[in-house]
Amino acid sequence: ASAFLAKTRFVDERFLLSPRNHGPALLAVLRHVIGAWRPDWVMPMDDRAAIFLSVICRQNKAKGQDTGLTELLTRSLGNPEMLPAAADKWLAAQTAAAVGVEAPPSRPVLSVADVFDFGAQHGYPIVLRRRFNYGGKDVYICHDQSEVKNAFTKLQKEFSLHGRFTTWREKIRQRQLADRWLPVNREVVASKFIAGRPAMLQACVMEGRLLGSLEAVAMKTFPHAISPASVVRFVQHDGMRRTAETLLARWRLSGLVGFDFVLDDEERAWFVECNPRPIPIVHLGARVGVDLCRRFRAELAGEPLPVEKNPAQEIIVAHFPKEMRRDPQSEWLQRALHDVPADDPELMAALLAESAPRSPANLT
Repeated sequence: ASAFLAKTRFVDERFLLSPRNHGPALLAVLRHVIGAWRPDWVMPMDDRAAIFLSVICRQNKAKGQDTGLTELLTRSLGNPEMLPAAADKWLAAQTAAAVGVEAPPSRPVLSVADVFDFGAQHGYPIVLRRRFNYGGKDVYICHDQSEVKNAFTKLQKEFSLHGRFTTWREKIRQRQLADRWLPVNREVVASKFIAGRPAMLQACVMEGRLLGSLEAVAMKTFPHAISPASVVRFVQHDGMRRTAETLLARWRLSGLVGFDFVLDDEERAWFVECNPRPIPIVHLGARVGVDLCRRFRAELAGEPLPVEKNPAQEIIVAHFPKEMRRDPQSEWLQRALHDVPADDPELMAALLAESAPRSPANLT
């Protein structure tokens, strides 16, 4: 009930999840929702939900049960077997290398010594993060060995005796999904830091075929440099689009899929990660001349893709309430389109009531 999606008035029906956060309970609710609602498509709205749905597909196929549910989820995800690999930072980087996509050198690291070795090979700064994370969490830019030690210690906390006990306790209390329902790898990956501007692409895709995309560059981020954007400028970038097309064709995914990039001084797009879900620019396509939601509906209905006009001027958007929190006096609150959900007051109140994230001291 506290989720933002539960606050919006732009829904036709709501179904409550079980208070028990474990696989069988969530699967039972999913079966109930699909039986009552009869959807043509299921759209995961975060990475964990996408992987959970892919696991259900794999388990059902192995057991030969729930054929209708399996077909629905397979159609919705495109290629459920490949979705966890697309969301895994290391496996996605390996795929990028295999198909010739430009991506920073990276490798899994099991110790501080491994990170030092990577730094000696590729130079500093380097980026340390988990193979599976989301929202810019657990990502550290390290400029020297001292910062490496500090960051690696923080990333290894959950693998300590206390961390393993806490995880075990939460699973016993049914507050956390067991590994078989959410098989994500949380090992640490080191990557070469690419200087440049964060950028993103939202793809609308059907079985690996790109129906349309939105590309944007982050002009401001919050609360720190590697956090999600608070102000974005929409652009047209062939390099980002070619990378997304290449990887999506390899993975054969369906739905709304996001990509993160870094654009260097030469405007080359360096692939960072794939997020098999909508990202915060998806609803702005009509303003930019690429309405992904209309394109998606047309594809499902077997209709021609809509013909749209590009805007006459550059589109810059300030995300609400992120840019207000970054700087209440920000010029972009006046100069840019401030994306305030004024027509959705309960959602707007929930967004304003959310506590602002803090910036870790050692992040830049």
